[in-house]
Amino acid sequence: MLHPEFRRDPGWVTVAGCFAALFSLIGDTARAAAHFRALGNLASKLPWSYLGDPAEAYVRHRDAALAPASPTFPPAAHRAEPRP
Repeated sequence: MLHPEFRRDPGWVTVAGCFAALFSLIGDTARAAAHFRALGNLASKLPWSYLGDPAEAYVRHRDAALAPASPTFPPAAHRAEPRP
């Protein structure tokens, strides 16, 4: 997706969004940020609708990934609970 020869064919926004969501959910904000930057101001319903309201989920994850420092990401709602 970030390869220089990647073509932005129809559906590329969803692909980039999937990578952004994946890296965001595992806490790799640097890689998530690269995909959010590639998206610019574009977004698609998927994959964000899996995380609740698509617009809210996208903005929440994008803002956390692009923040100068985000040591507490992913948000508590998406962290795995410790097992006893």
